[in-house]
Amino acid sequence: MPTEALFGKGHWTREIDELVEASLPFHVKNLPIKKTEILLQALLWQLDRFVPYDAIIELLWGDDPDGGPLYAKNIVAVMIHRLRKRGYNIETWAGIGVRMRSYDKAE
Repeated sequence: MPTEALFGKGHWTREIDELVEASLPFHVKNLPIKKTEILLQALLWQLDRFVPYDAIIELLWGDDPDGGPLYAKNIVAVMIHRLRKRGYNIETWAGIGVRMRSYDKAE
C-alpha cells in the first residue's frame, strides 16, 4: 500500500524549514528529523489504526534505492521499543502492523 494512501501526499518531510518558538519565528535550514520522530508522527496520524510494517519502512527509507537497510523491520522494532520506554501505548501484531492506542502517554 503506498504511503500516500495512509498519510496523505505532501505531509511528510525530513527537513524543517521554519520553526516558531514563543511566537518568534526563526528559520532553520536542513535540520534533520529523527526517524523515530517520523514514526511517532505516523502512528499519531493513524491513531487507533494499524500501520503495516511495509508502509513504515517505505516512509522511513523511501528515498533509499535499495528500499532501506537489510534489517529495517528490526530497526523499526527497536524504535517502537524506545517509544514504549518513553511511555507511549503502542501495540504490534505479527503480520498486521503497528498501532498507537492513545495519543496520551500511558500511565
